[in-house]
Amino acid sequence: MAAMPFESSLVVLTMSGAQLRRMFDHGISKFTWYEDPEGSFLQVSGMRVTYNFSYPEKCRTDKLEILCANCSVPKYETVEPNGTYRIVTTSFIANGGDGFTFDDDVKNSMETEGRMDVEVFTEHVRKISPIKTPEEGRIIMFNNERPPNATSGGLYPGSLPF
Repeated sequence: MAAMPFESSLVVLTMSGAQLRRMFDHGISKFTWYEDPEGSFLQVSGMRVTYNFSYPEKCRTDKLEILCANCSVPKYETVEPNGTYRIVTTSFIANGGDGFTFDDDVKNSMETEGRMDVEVFTEHVRKISPIKTPEEGRIIMFNNERPPNATSGGLYPGSLPF
């Protein structure tokens, strides 16, 4: 599976909103409309992110929201720089894959879930099949038009978000 080329265990990391924003800034720093040899572009669930390519490289995360885990009615809330957030990612990313780096406090917070990413993904797909793909607005880009000869991505500035 190209989207999950490595079988990686799932881990939970605890980090501040500022650290989470840096993670997204790194993920978009090498974005290209052509093949992405780095693979660092983050695909997300339970979050919304808006990138603005008129901002300096490594500072392009404009808006970052996270789904409230404790709300009776689901809603997205702005990620606060001093807030504390628990995220699930792969051990590959948590251990520095694709150039991701984390402060010592984040590394020390790592909790292993004991399940593999492919296993959880496959289980989820079976559970929700047939898959319906609504427009969720999870990833939006501004000031970065998709060239006609682009070989990757379906993100258009301000439209067709994931």
